[in-house]
Amino acid sequence: MCEFGDGSGQPLNALQQALDQISVEYEEYETARMRADARLPLPALPPAREGAPATSC
Repeated sequence: MCEFGDGSGQPLNALQQALDQISVEYEEYETARMRADARLPLPALPPAREGAPATSC
């Protein structure tokens, strides 16, 4: 941002504030999407194969 000159800085300050707000909104959106995805039901597992090792999970 330094390459734009030594003006009053108001346009750059406004741009920085807008970018900061966009960043906050994007983080909130991503968090909401991840939480919504975490609430989705998992698909059913296929039946265990004959002779497959048992797991404790």
